[in-house]
Amino acid sequence: MAGVMREGCPARRIAGGIAGLLLALSLTSGLAADARLIGASKPMSGRGAVALHAVLTSQRVNSKPKTKTPLTKTQAARAYLLAVAPVSTASLTFTKDTTKWTSATTGPDAAAQALPVIRADATSRTKILRIKWPTKLEADIHRLVTTGDKVTSDLKALAAPTPPKLGTWEKKYLEDSARLTSAANTVRRKLGLSRVR
Repeated sequence: MAGVMREGCPARRIAGGIAGLLLALSLTSGLAADARLIGASKPMSGRGAVALHAVLTSQRVNSKPKTKTPLTKTQAARAYLLAVAPVSTASLTFTKDTTKWTSATTGPDAAAQALPVIRADATSRTKILRIKWPTKLEADIHRLVTTGDKVTSDLKALAAPTPPKLGTWEKKYLEDSARLTSAANTVRRKLGLSRVR
C-alpha cells in the first residue's frame, strides 16, 4: 500500500473534496442558525465550528425515537444536526490532516487518518437510521445515507491490500462527495437549514 500517494498528490483538491464531505454533513455553513436551532445560548465566534461542536456534544442524543410518531420539522432539524455531529467533528480533523499530505504520504498513513471519520460515520449513520423522520423526508434520508456509504467506501479503499491509483481514487471520491453534498442539501432545505457548498 505504500505508494498510494506517490503520484504527486494533489492534496489541496483532495482536502477540498473532504471539506465538501464535511460541509455536506452539516457544521461549517450556517453555523449561527444551526446553533440557534439546537439551543445554543452563546453567540458564535470566528471559530464557529468548534463552538457549535461544543454545543452539540454537550447535549445528549436519544438515538431511539420515543414514539413511532414522526418528528416535526423543527425536531427533525435538531435531530439531524445532533446525528451528524460525530462525523462532522472527525471530518474537521481529517480535513486538516489531508492538507499536510505530500507525495511521500503512504496509503497506511492516509488510511489511519481516515479511520476516525469512518468510525464516526458509523455512529452518525446509526443515529440517522433510528430517527423517525417526517414521511416526506424518508426517501431523502435514505438517499443521504446510501450516498454517504459510498464516500465511506472511498475512504476505506485507502486501506485496501492493493493500493488504489490516486487519480482514480480521487476522481471517484470527489464525485461521491459531490453527490453527498447534493443529498445533504436536499435534506437541509426540507428541514429549513442553510445550504452547504
